[in-house]
Formats: sequence, C-alpha cells, structure tokens
Amino acid sequence: MGSHSVIERAARALMDEALKIDVPASEYGQAECEQLARAVIAAIREPSYGMVQAGYEDAEHSIESVGELCDTPADQQPRNIWQAMIDALLEEGK
Repeated sequence: MGSHSVIERAARALMDEALKIDVPASEYGQAECEQLARAVIAAIREPSYGMVQAGYEDAEHSIESVGELCDTPADQQPRNIWQAMIDALLEEGK
C-alpha cells in the first residue's frame, strides 16, 4: 500500500486527469465527468490499512495479530474483495 491516504490518492488522480482533458472545467459534460470518476475510482483500488482492518469481521483477527497484509488467503480476503469490486465497477459502462 502506498504512503498516501486513499483521499490523497483520489484527489491527485482527479487533478492529474483534469489536466489531461482538453475542455475548460466549466464546460465538462457527461463524458468528461465519467473520465474523472474513473480516474478517482482507479486511484482508490488499493485499500488503506484502515480499510483492510475494517474488513475483518473478527476483532481478534486484526492486522496487528497477523502482521501487515500477510500472504495467506484469509488475510488477503478483505483486500481482494475490495479490489474485485473496484475492478467490476471500472468495467461497467465500457
């Protein structure tokens, strides 16, 4: 996971993508807004530590107890589910 928060990554993606659009912001239409939304959604594909921690249902099974994002399937489950959901969202409307 990156050192920036999910919100910081989303904001950076929004700014970077907005600079690529060759239309004044005041004239953004549906296509430009969808382009910006896709950039933000792609930027939040990697969950934060807190997001993964919140994904654990069993309070005793926390990242602190297993180490940060172990490679066992159970420890990766919240992260994998989140990423699969983001991937499916990015595929919508293609």
